[in-house]
Amino acid sequence: MPLEFLKESFKPDEDNDPFSQQSWVLTKLPIVLYIIFINIVIYYLVILLEGSLIEGNWKFGSLSKVRIDHDGEIFRFITANFLHGGNLHIFFNMLSLFMVGPFIEKIFGKINFFILYILSGLGATLSSYYFTLSRIKYSPIHYPSAQAVGASGAVFGIVGGLTLFLLLNKESLKERVRKRLLINIYIVVALNLVFGFSVAGIDNAGHIGGLLAGGGIAYFLNPQIFGKKKLPIARFVSYFLLLLTLSSFIWMIWLYVTETQWMKGLGL
Repeated sequence: MPLEFLKESFKPDEDNDPFSQQSWVLTKLPIVLYIIFINIVIYYLVILLEGSLIEGNWKFGSLSKVRIDHDGEIFRFITANFLHGGNLHIFFNMLSLFMVGPFIEKIFGKINFFILYILSGLGATLSSYYFTLSRIKYSPIHYPSAQAVGASGAVFGIVGGLTLFLLLNKESLKERVRKRLLINIYIVVALNLVFGFSVAGIDNAGHIGGLLAGGGIAYFLNPQIFGKKKLPIARFVSYFLLLLTLSSFIWMIWLYVTETQWMKGLGL
């Protein structure tokens, strides 16, 4: 979305317009583009190394209740958000993220956006774990009989954050920009609905969990247009989540190596 459009989108009755400040000029790539890049790299890495996304995602850390319960692999709550089940799956998720992510990052700031994205994804996987995967019967051996993957829960979470932003700032936003932003939300939701109806096994519990988590987290992050504030511990939380995510990626690599050896031991 052009910066000029954003600047003209707000009522001019405020003296301190953040869009006129140098800090709002995008001098570096937004975090959301790095997130999209990482998702795409991991997707094709799984295909390159395994060919099969079902077994590949299982080895790389998809959400699996049996592996979390029996093996204590809690990092799957994070890694599952960076794995995808097919071309349409990753296409719709990354397109949705690209459509709304950069603007939401502008509103919340890089640190708060990173917190919103990671915690929304975590909320989605927790919801999927308790409300979807807990209903599935598993085979006696640790084989990918049921698993969940995808960034859609995190995408729904940042959409929830954008929705809360529109509600909290409806007096400051012009009606036309509110409608334009709502259209973006409708498009993202529609894209996910199209994917949901075209592919079997979509985890709606994860979507709803991400949406509610994103809205709740956004409320505490205080997404206001003017006088935007950060929580005193926001930077600390972001560093902790970054460390947790990096640790999850390291664990993902270790899991793949050990899982491959384990699969070979079973002759699979």
